[in-house]
Amino acid sequence: MAFIAIAAFLVSFFGSRLFATACPTRVVVGSGIHFHHFWYGIGMVALTGWLAIVGKRTDRLDRAYALVYGLGLGSSETKSACF
Repeated sequence: MAFIAIAAFLVSFFGSRLFATACPTRVVVGSGIHFHHFWYGIGMVALTGWLAIVGKRTDRLDRAYALVYGLGLGSSETKSACF
């Protein structure tokens, strides 16, 4: 599980940094609100953490939780790495 989470983190982290560098003016706006990848990441980390605690536990679901957790963590941590 750790390998899946770390690999997903690295893909998400460097993917979002690459996208932000290549397309700095591209933003997602809905109803006048800027939806930043930071919030997607926080939501994915919170959801998978909650599901891992109270949800059904199988080996396949645990791998899926690790994947989504790593993607969310990488997406949210790109902002703290910039400071």
